[in-house]
Formats: sequence, structure tokens, C-alpha cells
Amino acid sequence: MHANPELYRRIGREITDPMGIKRPILTHKREAEIASNSLQQLNRELYRSRSSILVDLFPDELVIQEKTISVIKRDLFISSTQTITIKDIGRVVYTDGIIFGTLEILGKNTAHDLRIRGLTKARAVTAKRIIEGLILEDQAVIEMPDWIQAEQHRELLLNASMDQYKHVDTSKKAKH
Repeated sequence: MHANPELYRRIGREITDPMGIKRPILTHKREAEIASNSLQQLNRELYRSRSSILVDLFPDELVIQEKTISVIKRDLFISSTQTITIKDIGRVVYTDGIIFGTLEILGKNTAHDLRIRGLTKARAVTAKRIIEGLILEDQAVIEMPDWIQAEQHRELLLNASMDQYKHVDTSKKAKH
């Protein structure tokens, strides 16, 4: 298994092989830890929200990751997870209720629709903006560096989504 040489330097132990190349000494535990960390980096969690217990006795949960959106549906003895990739999302619809909001993630294919009810309005709007930012990133409208932390990525997506739609709103006003 090949890992980042920077990670090897942190351990500080090296051996020289017969060809004179210095190689790091890793234990199996450290190799597994490096592999686990790199897998977590592939699809980091950006946002998580649970619906209100006032709407559903067993609240559903929305999980937004860098490459996928999942809704975990809970019932009395079972739970199921529905997932859609960012590239398969057609649009995101927020429906405003009296107290709570509903978020619908409509796929490009009609079989890929997700819905979560009972989110607070602020959380539903935040989730919608993050997903819209991820769509913009997937379409290469905006670029994000790979090295940023998940919290920074979330904030940049929120800002990019808001900026994109401010631009669309001002261009519509200019035409009228």
C-alpha cells in the first residue's frame, strides 16, 4: 500500500533497502489508520440535520456529504437509507410550511427523488443552499480546493450558492 510520504515522516523511523532507498517502517495498525483516514477524506460529511419529533415520532435524518446526499428513514423497528449522488440531482425544492419545511431533492431520473419533512425552516434552507453549492461545484461553475476542512467547505458552498442566486436575481430584474 502506498501512502503519502508526509505521513511516513511523522513516524520518524526509516530503513534503507538494498538499493539505498530510505523507506518508512509502518505497523499494520498505522497502515490501516492511514487507509481509513484517506477513505474518510473521499466523501466527508458537510451537514447533518434531523426532522422534528413533533412531525414524526421516529425522526428522519438528512446527511449531506461531498459526493452524496442521504436520507435515513426511521420506523419502529427498522431504518432505511436512500442515497443520491450529487451528479444525479436535477434540482432541490424547499416547501415552506407553517412551522416546518420540507426539502425535496429531485433527481434527473424520476426514480431518484428524496424527501424529508419536518426540518426547521432555517435548517431546510441551509441544507438547500449547501446542496445547490455542491451542484455548482459538480458542474464546475465554482472550484473548491481539495485541501480545505469540511467546515470551511460547507461555508464556501453556502456563500457560493447565495452569490450565484443573487447574480441570477439581479439579471432577471435588469431585463424587466
